[in-house]
Amino acid sequence: EAAVSRGENLTRQLLSFSRHQPLNPAVLHPAEAVGAIQDVLSGSTTGKIELSVDIPNDCWPIRVDKSEFALALVNIALNARDAMPSGGRLSIKCENKSFHASDGPHELSGDFVAFEIKDTGCGIPAGVLPKVFDPFFTTKEVEKGTGLGLSQVYGFASRSGGSVAIQSELQRGTTVRFYLPRSQVPVPFEGSQEAPKPKGRREEIILVVEDNADVRRVAVTLLKELGYRTLEADSATSALSKLDGTHVDLVFSDIVLPGSTDGVS
Repeated sequence: EAAVSRGENLTRQLLSFSRHQPLNPAVLHPAEAVGAIQDVLSGSTTGKIELSVDIPNDCWPIRVDKSEFALALVNIALNARDAMPSGGRLSIKCENKSFHASDGPHELSGDFVAFEIKDTGCGIPAGVLPKVFDPFFTTKEVEKGTGLGLSQVYGFASRSGGSVAIQSELQRGTTVRFYLPRSQVPVPFEGSQEAPKPKGRREEIILVVEDNADVRRVAVTLLKELGYRTLEADSATSALSKLDGTHVDLVFSDIVLPGSTDGVS
């Protein structure tokens, strides 16, 4: 599934840059659009990077493909993460902008919503900066970058009727700004009203039995986020040994397990 997902994202980025990826635009409020993926953005960075989001409620609505918009922000965040291996600050800001053709970036004219994503990373050399939106261009090591992240951002902004610009200075960070046209169709904005997550009690212990290490890691992480304590086992034999003399409130088990005992018996 992970390999298929990587292939899907690679194809999406290629099609987006070549302008053959069909868009499915919808009217969105910038604060809600960014808020919906803020957890993803936080997960894309490391714990040493401080994420700051400042999207005023009076920002104009935009009409964009929601998935492509999210992918563009994540691609920029991933580049920022790689530029700050020792930690730093990543900020996302948004403001309304009105341009005439003579003063707008890339001769933009009209009302636009400007997104500014700024990091405090190592920066990009001046000789490299003009190439960063080229497909397959990357300064990262082999197998650590496809060179399609920023090209997807460029393709998305262009196909949405906007533009993107980048500024950088060595050892002082990088700022990416992309401009998306204002939608004249109003969209109600109610602020972030996330449904409360169910919370477990710390005294409740769940035994997770799963032989696939990746699946087990995800399950344990989610259960801990819900507030439970967890024990782990990679086989029925290991699970039975943990149950011997240990109080467990719930067993969360795979069905097919290695050995003579499965998750049912």
